[in-house]
Amino acid sequence: MPSRNHSRFIRRRTHCFNAKIFTGNAGQPEVSAIAVTKGRIYSVGSDSDVMSLKNSATKLIDAGSRRLIPGITDAHTHVLNDSGFNYNIRWDGVPTLGRALAMLSEQASRTPDGQWVKVIGGWSPYQFKENRLPTIEELEQAVPNKPLIVQYAYNQAFLNRQAMETLGVGTDRFPKLPNTEFERDDDGKYTGVVFGNTWTFVALETMVPQLSFDEEVSSLTSSIHGLNRFGVTSIIDAGSRWGYPKAQAMVEVLSREKRLNVRMPFSVLQLGGGPGVSMTDLQLEAITKTAPISPGQNLDPSLAHGHEYRGAGEVLEAQLHDHENFERPAIVIPPEQMLGWLTAKSGSSFRNGCRSASISAITRI
Repeated sequence: MPSRNHSRFIRRRTHCFNAKIFTGNAGQPEVSAIAVTKGRIYSVGSDSDVMSLKNSATKLIDAGSRRLIPGITDAHTHVLNDSGFNYNIRWDGVPTLGRALAMLSEQASRTPDGQWVKVIGGWSPYQFKENRLPTIEELEQAVPNKPLIVQYAYNQAFLNRQAMETLGVGTDRFPKLPNTEFERDDDGKYTGVVFGNTWTFVALETMVPQLSFDEEVSSLTSSIHGLNRFGVTSIIDAGSRWGYPKAQAMVEVLSREKRLNVRMPFSVLQLGGGPGVSMTDLQLEAITKTAPISPGQNLDPSLAHGHEYRGAGEVLEAQLHDHENFERPAIVIPPEQMLGWLTAKSGSSFRNGCRSASISAITRI
């Protein structure tokens, strides 16, 4: 039944009817209509119950007998990093390591020459019945004749022999990546197991064959469909390795074709430039000169907050990043280092969505 005292909610109302709505109320578990005002639900019930509360200013939405769900927001994610989604094997939800290894073999059999077999994150050894990581021997057996990389979070990666040869591991062709360690066996030979931090694995991802722009848009579409499956209606993208505005160009295609069905406000993370180059300066260059944009500006022409710029991303400077390897000791940014950066950049006028460890360091200052 409609709740009491509706008179003060007469204006700015939206009624949705002819819907399938689960209420969570055991006494009235399913209703067909809902009334909302100022962002709050103030009545649920039958179509006739709720429609009796409308007036001439009420916005009416016919749900067409479809299921109505609450909006679910992922407040920190990196969907714009998923431009390689369609070129990755997805191990999320795979129950056994045996099945995961079989998936590698199946993919290798249909992978053309010049391409890699890749599993880039999205899984954990603890999801498997075996409760462990794969061994490099198992991976070599699964994919003996194509380059293979299997990445576990930002903790470690596995490269088979073909991958190491292609990248030139152990030669001058392979770049010197800070805080990166290649495991060796008793004979001093590289095993293919790589330990590192965020930048290690971001760099490795740039060394494999890259997708065309159309393939990146297709991958982004697949990633968004994954959000749809879980009922996620909006996300806040915390920064892409592609940087601004390249990542936004992919979203623009979906916006233009009205295929962006998830609100995707974003912050900017600008990588590149080499040692000594400020990520903050790169970001300011991008948002003030390359493609000028202001916080709050929405790049989607029809969806409110559809692709809205929210400011700086989770990493402002490479040396201030706390990384995400939870199997190693926490990286705590020294307060004096953070203070020095804040002092040097005090004139920079952009919003900041930095990670919690950096925020805690600021708090200590």
